[in-house]
Amino acid sequence: MNEQDDPTLLAAAEAVMDGMTVDWAGLKAGNPALAKELSVMERMAEVAKAHRTLLEEGDVT
Repeated sequence: MNEQDDPTLLAAAEAVMDGMTVDWAGLKAGNPALAKELSVMERMAEVAKAHRTLLEEGDVT
C-alpha cells in the first residue's frame, strides 16, 4: 500500500472535506511515519476552513 491509499490519510481527508474537526496532534503522534503528510493536510485544512468561513459570511464574491 502506498501513502495515497493509507486509511489514516483518507479518513483525515474525508474529515477535512466534510468540515469536521481533526485531532492533528493525535494523528501525528499515533502515526509518526505520516507526520509530514499530516502536517501538509493540516495546513490545507486551515485554508479550507478560512475559505468556508468567508463563504458563510458572504465575504467572497
